[in-house]
Amino acid sequence: MVAFGIHVMDIFFNENKLRVYRLRLFAITLIFLWLRLMKHVRAFRTIGPFVIALGKIVGDVLRFFFFYIEIFIPYACAFWIIFGDNPEVPSMKTIPKLMYSLYRLTLVDEYEFDKMVKVDRPMAYLLCGTFLGLSALLYVNLMIALLADTFQRVNENASAISVMQQASIIIQVEDIMPNLGDVSNMKPLEIHEMRKEVHPMKPSKSGKRDRRARGKKSRTTAMDQNQLTENLAALRTDMKKLQDLLHQLIQCGTGSR
Repeated sequence: MVAFGIHVMDIFFNENKLRVYRLRLFAITLIFLWLRLMKHVRAFRTIGPFVIALGKIVGDVLRFFFFYIEIFIPYACAFWIIFGDNPEVPSMKTIPKLMYSLYRLTLVDEYEFDKMVKVDRPMAYLLCGTFLGLSALLYVNLMIALLADTFQRVNENASAISVMQQASIIIQVEDIMPNLGDVSNMKPLEIHEMRKEVHPMKPSKSGKRDRRARGKKSRTTAMDQNQLTENLAALRTDMKKLQDLLHQLIQCGTGSR
């Protein structure tokens, strides 16, 4: 809705600034819309556990991000005090450039170490060496260990997770179409049979037997219809109980680890 509103404003006002914002918003929205497609493959047993693992990895990333910020902020301040706003180190001339340079330093990417040595040799070795040791060696490996542990826990419960996701999708479909399984108001099936023509003054025994058989069949059909309704209701209740039980088992397994 926001992207559509900005697009309408761009049509009427025709400003370059609105056009830039609209293109940026469209680009970001496209990424999230494409990632949303993974929601529809959770019920498949081959792909579903990986999608669930990606969802649980988000929690690990947030925990890692908290610990990473604990060392990123003080080191960013230290680098700014020593090398910030210095034309000899262009990558740290502004605060956004400095923060992006530290992020690249975490990934052991290119950074202007030689230029930092020319400005302050001891502090360049101290700050770069300790930050590389903490972020690139310690924290990145910690992140990999967290992700591996999460994937192992999800992979061990892959079958249970896939069954739970299938049950969840079935319940969602039933909630969207509530009249799909409701057969309580349906008219019972009627069995139409050809009746033999008999004389009204002379009722035959076979006609009486046919009427009794038709009445018995209609009662049996009504009973089968009621039994089918009860079975559908019981099946829906059992499916919800199965989903809750699988969810509890997964939580217990996760908590025990």
